[in-house]
Amino acid sequence: MEKKRRENYNWKKTDIMYSEADFYEHVTMLTDSTLDEGVLYREHIILPEFGEGTIVNLLVEDIEIIVSRYLLKNDLVVTNIVEKDIVQLSFLIDGEKIISIEGTNEEIVYESQESYLATLNSFKGRTRVFGNKVLKEVKIKLKKSFMLNHGFNTNFTLNHKPCQDLIIPINDELLVILNNLQDAFFKGVTRKLYLKAKVLELLANQIENYNNFNIKNKQVVNQDNIIKKLYLIRQLIAENLDQNLTLVNLSRELMLNEFEIKTEFKRIFGLSIHEYAINEKMRKAKDLLNTTQLPIYSIAEKIGYKNATHFSAAFKRSFGITPKKFRNLI
Repeated sequence: MEKKRRENYNWKKTDIMYSEADFYEHVTMLTDSTLDEGVLYREHIILPEFGEGTIVNLLVEDIEIIVSRYLLKNDLVVTNIVEKDIVQLSFLIDGEKIISIEGTNEEIVYESQESYLATLNSFKGRTRVFGNKVLKEVKIKLKKSFMLNHGFNTNFTLNHKPCQDLIIPINDELLVILNNLQDAFFKGVTRKLYLKAKVLELLANQIENYNNFNIKNKQVVNQDNIIKKLYLIRQLIAENLDQNLTLVNLSRELMLNEFEIKTEFKRIFGLSIHEYAINEKMRKAKDLLNTTQLPIYSIAEKIGYKNATHFSAAFKRSFGITPKKFRNLI
């Protein structure tokens, strides 16, 4: 199973970043808050300047259910901090996210019709939610007391972080339960019982889903996931700097059309493929100039330049100094 242990996502300085609490305070507005027989219901709407849609929070004893349905105008980054043990289920029915885990180079590419179940403790990270893409997600947070009260021992764990290996497709049985959960119109004690029953049903089915799932399934299911293919393109470029990979090469390799590669790569990484390749080549050249005594023409060849003069001109455009002068300054 391939893990997305790549260089960290290009988190731009211009990105709007919020803590989870600030996200609710600045990006949403509370429109409804009711307590009914032990069920706290809160509904937020996305403020018009950020997009449109709703986030519904349901709090039932040691269960929190978050149902998100919204469309953002621009990408938005939310920082996530979990200090106490919880078990978290997430079902991304529609949308795109990239999760970055603090202290690691791990990035989690999370796309439509995918899910995960993870134990979290002292977790810190951030999540990019992409703009101009409808997001529909059901997230469930279970306290440790819930797990103990329902027969799980204190050592129950799948993983302490929702790494790429834990992301698996949402199967048909889970989709039916999720639809029932979102469409429930019960009130009072009936709603409380219904929600707890559905959460247990989702938990049981998701655990069974992991038991029945394997690496081969995942590779087949994820063939059409565009973001994962874009990460692979980025990796191919970074690992083959001595070659000048063309859109035609990449299109054939990944079975994507050229227009889709161009537009989606720029949307996800903020750079065109050409700009990314040049940046990587210049970064590698700078490193070789710093750490080796290789002739400049050899460095040029290692990053795909057949002509050292062309390489020197490109280096000067990037750093304002020629490779020779840069090396002399070291």
